[in-house]
Amino acid sequence: MHRPRTRAALTSGLLAATVVASALTAAPAQAASGSPAASGSYAFTARLAIGSGDRVCSGTLVDPQWVISAGSCFVDNPAAGTTPPAGPPTKPVTVTVGRGDLASTGGHITTVTELVPAPGRDLVMARLAAPAQGITPVTLATTPPATGDTVRAAGFGRTATEWSPMKLHTGSFTVDGVDTNQLAITGQSGNALCAGDTGGPLLREKDGKTELIGVNSKSWQGGCWGTDTSEVRKGAISTRTDDLNAWLQQVRALPQQAQVVDGDFDGDGKSDVAALYDYGKDAQGRAQSSLWVFKSDGTTFRAPRVAWDSGATSWTWALSKVTSGDYNGDGKTDIAVLYDYDQTADGKNHSRLWWAFTSTGTTFNAPTVAWDSGTMSWNWDSSKVTSGDYNGDGKTDIGVLYNNGLIDGKNRTRLWAFTSTGTALQAPKIIWDSDPTSWSWDASQPLSGDITGDGKTDMAIFYDYGTTTDGRTRQALWNLTSTGDTMTAPRRDWDSTIQ
Repeated sequence: MHRPRTRAALTSGLLAATVVASALTAAPAQAASGSPAASGSYAFTARLAIGSGDRVCSGTLVDPQWVISAGSCFVDNPAAGTTPPAGPPTKPVTVTVGRGDLASTGGHITTVTELVPAPGRDLVMARLAAPAQGITPVTLATTPPATGDTVRAAGFGRTATEWSPMKLHTGSFTVDGVDTNQLAITGQSGNALCAGDTGGPLLREKDGKTELIGVNSKSWQGGCWGTDTSEVRKGAISTRTDDLNAWLQQVRALPQQAQVVDGDFDGDGKSDVAALYDYGKDAQGRAQSSLWVFKSDGTTFRAPRVAWDSGATSWTWALSKVTSGDYNGDGKTDIAVLYDYDQTADGKNHSRLWWAFTSTGTTFNAPTVAWDSGTMSWNWDSSKVTSGDYNGDGKTDIGVLYNNGLIDGKNRTRLWAFTSTGTALQAPKIIWDSDPTSWSWDASQPLSGDITGDGKTDMAIFYDYGTTTDGRTRQALWNLTSTGDTMTAPRRDWDSTIQ
């Protein structure tokens, strides 16, 4: 007995609703496409182009940052297994969503950065490099269909007459059976799933609502372009999704990236670790971030806990530069964030320094603004943030190495200090200026520490000189010593070319 073919296509195509004509003449049976999706409908359906023309599959937007599809789309030989390795895809993947007509210019185009396969099913969640804003994700069903129900499939596979059509197609199917992981379906009126439809949505449409009940996996492909004309079966297999809501929510909640700082956040004399995590955007389009803390017990780190979450407030991780220090001098490390607010209406760069998370010893207080650039133009992109007690008063200050660009043919860099009073930060002042020396901000990596041991924090800068004429990579370590009010001229303490 033949098995249904996997539909992970090696070429592009669209979902076919195909009809085998039963002619009474001697002419061969013909196949005809079903109806293309109406403009704007099923906009959550995605087209996945995998590799360099290797394969096209379909998928469904379930979150602005995530598309669900079939795991078999991301393996070289689906017959040998349908579970791809977790992590970045082995081949580049381009996702087009919200564009039912590929010849149009609407929708969203991005790439896939991470795959999270579902255990034991032909199913994978694909994280998008850029969230699909303005496109409503599909609603997830919480109950399975019943045998005999009519359901609808959508996708970007072949049709009966076209290898690579330009429009999203849909077709109606009957549910033949429901088991633990899968749904058996058969096309109505000759509808069939074709190559390129793998990973596309299987939908329940009832009472004006559309819900995702499955992800298409395998099909006989009867009547599809390129299928032997003797194959007329329209049966297919879809992977159930209605019972995976808890897993889907866990995947959607996975952090994307983190900025990590350390400090004694509970004041017990042992350094802990904190991470500001990026959670992308929620269904309302709000940027989501959370602060996790790993506390040290002296021998290991305890399980992380959430100390703060942006919740209903939009907080964009990518606009945050994180640093840590005991800014109020109470013996517990706090966290500060330099945040980018883009440009004001009059064209000035706008930044804020949030004395964002003052430690209580057990958690962090809600963020408050410690400084706002206001009428002063401050370029966040030109700022490298660090912290230290530069004046030795027992309270941590904030230092920003700032790029002033090219002035009179020289790279100009300045070090600004925001001095803590214990309850606020004073307006920034310049404590070092590279002029008249040319100093490249791009080549500088600043780090604060009491290098001289006099109770005042100094500044070390690891400097990249690039490649020398004889092909060697050159770096140097420079030391700016604090006087309490300013910094001394930088002294080169180490050079990789000097042995």
